[in-house]
Amino acid sequence: MRNFVTSTTVVSLRYKDGVLMGADTKGSYGRLAKYTGLQRIFKIGDQTLIGVSGEISDMQYLKKTLETLTEEDPRKIDSHGYYKMIQRLMYSARSRMAPLNLNVCVGGVDSVCTEDGRADQKTLGCVDHLGNFYFSNVICTGIGAHLVLPLLRSKVDGRENEITREEGIGLIEEAMKILFYRDCSASNEIQIGYADAQRVHISEAYRIPTNWDIAFREDEIVFE
Repeated sequence: MRNFVTSTTVVSLRYKDGVLMGADTKGSYGRLAKYTGLQRIFKIGDQTLIGVSGEISDMQYLKKTLETLTEEDPRKIDSHGYYKMIQRLMYSARSRMAPLNLNVCVGGVDSVCTEDGRADQKTLGCVDHLGNFYFSNVICTGIGAHLVLPLLRSKVDGRENEITREEGIGLIEEAMKILFYRDCSASNEIQIGYADAQRVHISEAYRIPTNWDIAFREDEIVFE
């Protein structure tokens, strides 16, 4: 596979009422920050949120394919259905030896039948470029799986039914700030989206505050 314009980490987690996702808006051409303002979190269907990292052109192809399949299917597709659809699309592309160089987070809240009636079920899963897939309370793609996943797991696992939306957004902003400091392909301009039983919402892009004072030491200043 040959990459052209790529993007970096998507951070996602379950919270009390649904699923949260965060991503920055930078597109890189190698080490060149080629594009800003790229949206990588999308609403698909009525109640599903997807966040994509990897090759930007592959992301655009996947998004267009999902929108076409949604328009052609008269049935309402829930977030678990989109998760399975994306997994089959990624595995099919891999089997044709033309894989989509993407990692896709899929989240939403589905209404499911239980013994006690209907209940809301939170779905959060990830599909990689080979079609491999898994579910988790916290998912980070790319270098975020090494830098911020342990931090988020320590704060989310076991508390996913207690965390409020505001606390979850704070955790994602903290994770994105850590990535901005340590990942040369990351940006501090981010978007955060959430999906609950009522709606799917994606914020406008905004900048998280950063502080580089720690990078300066008076005893290392050579020129005044």
